[in-house]
Amino acid sequence: MEQRPNSQVIQQIKGQNNQIAGRDFIKQLDIHIQGQESSFDHNNPHAIDCPFCGAKTLATSILCRECYSPVKEHFDEQLEEQRQAELKRFREKSEIIFACSISLAGFVFAVIAFFRFDGLMEVLGVGLAMALCLTGMLKLLLNYVIRKLVDRFTR
Repeated sequence: MEQRPNSQVIQQIKGQNNQIAGRDFIKQLDIHIQGQESSFDHNNPHAIDCPFCGAKTLATSILCRECYSPVKEHFDEQLEEQRQAELKRFREKSEIIFACSISLAGFVFAVIAFFRFDGLMEVLGVGLAMALCLTGMLKLLLNYVIRKLVDRFTR
């Protein structure tokens, strides 16, 4: 890149397989529409079948070479849907782990209170521990019921 004194920037791209934009992109589309097929390497590892028309195009192309449908946008939307589904599964798993942890902590506390304390402290310790244990189990049950209801009504 070369910087000129009047803040004008000149860029040059050397090599093959560079993406084009602006007037060059429109020029390439015009050439394609007029029937002069530009060269396309079908052995390119990024060559895919267009999800709209089935013609060979590149997965990174903005538009399909045949039907001019938004190929890149289509794959970006699919990727975003996969990310959202993965995030949802992660949240569900973390909620289950949290609820199980509460139940386990309550159980351990109940065992310790039962063997360690006497009298009123034993009753209070075991009662508190059982409340923790039941809270964790209730959270698990509520997560399960809510998930089933959401799945049922969003289909």
